[in-house]
Amino acid sequence: MHFRQWLETVYVGEKGLDKTWQAPFDKTIKCSKCGGKADIAFVNKEDKSSKDFVCDLHKNKKNSSWPHDSTATAVYICRKCMEPVAKMNQG
Repeated sequence: MHFRQWLETVYVGEKGLDKTWQAPFDKTIKCSKCGGKADIAFVNKEDKSSKDFVCDLHKNKKNSSWPHDSTATAVYICRKCMEPVAKMNQG
């Protein structure tokens, strides 16, 4: 996928909350690192017409998991520790 195509699948802020393969993403989540409040920064939803997918980067091995389909990933930034945290689902 070319960078321009990838940019077309990135949605900044709340515009991306419904760009998901399952239920809409939340506006805020609890930071998994410090317990603070993390706000939505952006969402990336893979386009099913793409040639490159996260699921193709690695194979599932015994006692491990990896996505098996197109992904949608919401990235949040914590207001307390400024660390990014994310949620992901697949198509």
